[in-house]
Amino acid sequence: MKKHLKEIQFSIFQLIIGGKKPELANFAAIDEANFEKQTIGEDLLNIKKIEKEYIPERFIALCFEEGNKFPYSEKVIDSKLKESLNPRSIDKVELNEQFYVLVDLLTSRIYISDLRKKGFLINWLEDKIKKEIAVKPLIAQREFIDKIESIKEICFTVEPDLLNSASIGLPARLREDIFGFGATEAIIKLVYKNKKKIGKQLYEKVKDIIKNKTEYKNITVIGRTSEDFESIFNTQEVISKITLLAPMNRKNGKFINKELVSELIKKIHE
Repeated sequence: MKKHLKEIQFSIFQLIIGGKKPELANFAAIDEANFEKQTIGEDLLNIKKIEKEYIPERFIALCFEEGNKFPYSEKVIDSKLKESLNPRSIDKVELNEQFYVLVDLLTSRIYISDLRKKGFLINWLEDKIKKEIAVKPLIAQREFIDKIESIKEICFTVEPDLLNSASIGLPARLREDIFGFGATEAIIKLVYKNKKKIGKQLYEKVKDIIKNKTEYKNITVIGRTSEDFESIFNTQEVISKITLLAPMNRKNGKFINKELVSELIKKIHE
């Protein structure tokens, strides 16, 4: 039977544990399977199920499934639009959110499926490992241009006052066209459909945008490195990403943990 696949994206960072490269021994304190709960007093708020898997001789996978007690609805509606009482009692929690982490011990990279969870992950790892955890961008801003080989998209926001700057380099006619509509700002988005290779002219243009980033707003440059990782430059940091299609359980719409991890590792090895 053909598997149902869904796209999932991982952000890639450098992992540093206690000022050093991560080692297998660092993760010994994390149980292979465990439940954790968050409470206020005696009131349950959240439950997490954590599974750890070691893939010799290189990877540590952490699979998080979690759910919140609230919000809770006393009634549910089925596919025939019939309303009935919720079979789940208010003191039970559905683990319907998934979050994945893969640590590559060989390259010191960490792959995170939900960037919003990065702060939680750092605190959670520090609590388990009892060492300082640093999760840093894979490449620094100054290295971005030297690393990427093709451009997918350039996007930035400009304002009337900024357009008067000579460093912007937009023709006067274009500036007049943009703000002839009376807008307070304009978002300029340049899309390259065929992974445009960086030639000398484009290299200098992108370099100029990054160099003068204080004269623009909301700069985003998306490119690909020689390793075929998608790298995203913005005014805060550079984030590299990797995207894959992973199998899902048709009945509940959730990813199949072991198969997802396997597909991610295959993608890394490509």
